[in-house]
Amino acid sequence: MGQQLTKRNVRDRTLEYWEEKPGYWCYIDELLGEELKAAKNDNENPRRLQGVGQPVHTLALTVGESFEPLLQTICVLRPQRIILILNQRYGNKKGKEYGHNLSQLILYLVGNQNLPEDFRPQLLEKDIQIRELPADSPTQVFRTLLEEFQKSEAQPPAGYTNVVDITGAKKSMIAGAFFYAAHSGLPITYVDFDKYDPDWRRPYGYTCKIGQIANPYEAFHLRDWEQVRRLYTSYNFRGACELLEQIKQAMSSSLEGGVTNIHLFDDESIHKVQEFTRALRMYEAWDSGNFKRASQLSTLIPYDELPSAVTKLGPNWFEVTGSDRSDDPSNFYADRTALQVYAADEIARIERLMQHFQDYRSAFLRAAGLNEVLLTARLVEQIEDDNLRNRLLNAFRGKTPIGRRLFEVLTKNQGDYIDLNNLGVGRGWSERPLLRAPMGAWWQGIGEFGAANGWETFLDIRNMLAHRYVSVDPQLADDALSFVSANFADFFKIKVGQVPWIVSAVRWSRACAIFKLDFLPPQLRTDL
Repeated sequence: MGQQLTKRNVRDRTLEYWEEKPGYWCYIDELLGEELKAAKNDNENPRRLQGVGQPVHTLALTVGESFEPLLQTICVLRPQRIILILNQRYGNKKGKEYGHNLSQLILYLVGNQNLPEDFRPQLLEKDIQIRELPADSPTQVFRTLLEEFQKSEAQPPAGYTNVVDITGAKKSMIAGAFFYAAHSGLPITYVDFDKYDPDWRRPYGYTCKIGQIANPYEAFHLRDWEQVRRLYTSYNFRGACELLEQIKQAMSSSLEGGVTNIHLFDDESIHKVQEFTRALRMYEAWDSGNFKRASQLSTLIPYDELPSAVTKLGPNWFEVTGSDRSDDPSNFYADRTALQVYAADEIARIERLMQHFQDYRSAFLRAAGLNEVLLTARLVEQIEDDNLRNRLLNAFRGKTPIGRRLFEVLTKNQGDYIDLNNLGVGRGWSERPLLRAPMGAWWQGIGEFGAANGWETFLDIRNMLAHRYVSVDPQLADDALSFVSANFADFFKIKVGQVPWIVSAVRWSRACAIFKLDFLPPQLRTDL
């Protein structure tokens, strides 16, 4: 019923599905089965689709905006009956109409040849109950589930169980569903995902984990902390902060609502989370290159454990306000220490772009930008006359030399003239300084750029990526990282991995110790 996807790899099919937006019918026909097969055949995590350990009679689904995780749950649990719990409205659609659309998709799963046989549910239209809530509140969810599960047709036969799923719905609906399941002793299921796309802000369905929460109330909160740990470890500090704000609200709430002023967590524990959140804001500013802002943010992280770009560069770095910047470090290209700190920090950031976000295009472009920073510093070192060097440094605050011209100048013969008018930073340079120490071909032997003229290949690819949206192969991005790392090692006479600078956040376990997050279980205070 839906259009066909053209990609073969399940990850590529997922991206194509997001980009083309062909609808849920296409999702069922073209992607759902591939996701479930990939999850089932994951040898590293064979329990991805563990379910609840028993056949399911009646499954209650709290319905949110996305149907994909619900359809996955139905295929894994294969219930005999389904109750759809819906809000009154979803955008411009009434809850019952929204539920009817979902029920048609559920029935489309039955006998669908595009799904593996062991994931096809056996349901009839009469087996799907649509319940629109009379009001959006946890109490109404609780009462609706109580009413539905008391019906005779909802009583499970011997060997079967009923289940409540809380995937993807609004918080108020999740709360009511949780309290009903806790009251009734029913298993709760939840769909989680190991991998999220930072650009689309959506999970990859083939990394789904569908199973029962053993201790529902406790596990529901610990899952949030597990996500904070994953976000922190992958340097998604903004996402971790957003989740911590939600956690803080939950910590300062009470189960009794307005009946009591006693919170779930004491003020000291909540204060620890507030302090930790401030540290993440500092890391967010640092990782975005706003070193001055990072240096201004208060944090309990010891000074000698902060990133060196924050401590060494921050106090004298640009002041960033919107699109404006001020207080430029005037002699940056002549300050070898500051330059080395910046370059080492930037190379580590490029590595993270590839490792955590698979953003190979951005990684290549950042490597190209850093490469030209280092080449500009090389040129400055060739100028012996102090007055001329200072004039150049001042000119470089407004314009940067053209990368190709820098390579051409720096690879000339010793004693050749440097034509300053040909660098792209303005005309009117009457001086003709000599090239005192030509740059060697440090790029030779590096992957795609290993030939004698490999720097030209590097610049050609950089220009193409800057002006056209072209994907980048991981190996090509890795070659670009090796390219700029070789430039670093040749210029500073030390490999980037041997410098004494701190270029990373403290490890998660160390952060837990610094901020005394001892209210977390020990297993959540360990590194991933």
